[in-house]
Amino acid sequence: MKNTIATASVDLFQIKRREYSHRAFHIAQRLYPWRSSESIESILIYPSVQSPSTLGDLCNRMGWYLPEHGITDCTVHLPLLSDLEIDDREPPETAAEFSTNHIQISIHESSETFQLAGQVDQILVWDSTRRIDLTTVKNLEKVDIIDPAYYSTVECTTWPRVSNQALSPIESNHSTRNFNELKMKAKDADAAYVFATGPSLDEALDFDFPENSIKIVCNSIVKNEELLEQIDPDIIVFADPVHFGPSRYAEEFRKDLSTTLHNYDCMAAFPNQYYKLLSHHYPELCNQFIQLESKSSDEPIFPTAEKLQVMGTSNIMTLFMLPIAMSLSDELYIIGADGREDNESYFWKHSDTAQYNDELMRSVAETHPSFFRDRVYEDYYDQHVQTLTEMIEYGEANGIESYNLTHSYIPCLRERSITPEEAEVI
Repeated sequence: MKNTIATASVDLFQIKRREYSHRAFHIAQRLYPWRSSESIESILIYPSVQSPSTLGDLCNRMGWYLPEHGITDCTVHLPLLSDLEIDDREPPETAAEFSTNHIQISIHESSETFQLAGQVDQILVWDSTRRIDLTTVKNLEKVDIIDPAYYSTVECTTWPRVSNQALSPIESNHSTRNFNELKMKAKDADAAYVFATGPSLDEALDFDFPENSIKIVCNSIVKNEELLEQIDPDIIVFADPVHFGPSRYAEEFRKDLSTTLHNYDCMAAFPNQYYKLLSHHYPELCNQFIQLESKSSDEPIFPTAEKLQVMGTSNIMTLFMLPIAMSLSDELYIIGADGREDNESYFWKHSDTAQYNDELMRSVAETHPSFFRDRVYEDYYDQHVQTLTEMIEYGEANGIESYNLTHSYIPCLRERSITPEEAEVI
């Protein structure tokens, strides 16, 4: 991956400054009376939009996060400077294009924002330097920040939360039924295979996986048609908020996801806060979705059909892949979890066959810059290794054995490495 904000050097001081500033903002919000957040019927975009590029970006994000058919009773109040019109918007080059024709957008002059702020259900601030000013200070409990350059995951998690509150309910939820189907299939399975996206994933092309097994793949493996044909996946998992955004990267991922779900009749598991959003965009795929809720816990949680919950962690392996595998089988094989070399500048290396091209990667980094900019990859990796080790040891204490089949820098996996011949996959 060529240099982007995702691979730039980390400024720890500035990250901490942004973190403490965000914490202070939340403390200030808690000083205001609590308000119900069950539904949103009116939104104010704040402050007034000043340029065609900002207008285009905001409208495009609205078009994605407030999809057609899902948004029915919500009005978006959009103040523009006097010389700017809605048709002047310039769509961002880094994002797929999404229409706003289905959204009730009410255009206002800048002078109306003060009064509107007191009337709407939600104030979405696109310029974080204006999150506390004379207009917002009396309504701070209603303020959320959607500035992509603000801090960490705030922007890319705020939009889906607002979307969840503004969208109409989904009539049918097939999550429990779908997990039950996986459980029934697992009764005849001898093992579960978990596929990460490290460089050693490519070795899986030489393996022969038993038909009576559960295969769990993640993230951008959906782009590798040859590997998918070899694996024949039962479930695809993904959770990063950028997968649920408007970038060209995310749009390409979702196209590949849709194709994979169609071709292999498998399930897709993802965080419950995105269930409405994806269900309204892809109603034809709803019957293959499984929504999972992350819970704070001191020990791993293995999901069941009755309780579709997992322990909240920051990595897809420990968040979804291992908990699902351990719920379905007592024998696990891990492939493609290479881990991170000491000199890595990004999360870790990925298999080229399970990674989108540089242009698409740049599109997601520029659509959600703070998501990548405010990650301290060394700390992230150290926490991941600790959580992974504890989860595997917890599984072993409960009669679940885990084996590693490919190269890995991660100690707990390296210690559990066996050859493909020993695993009888070659």
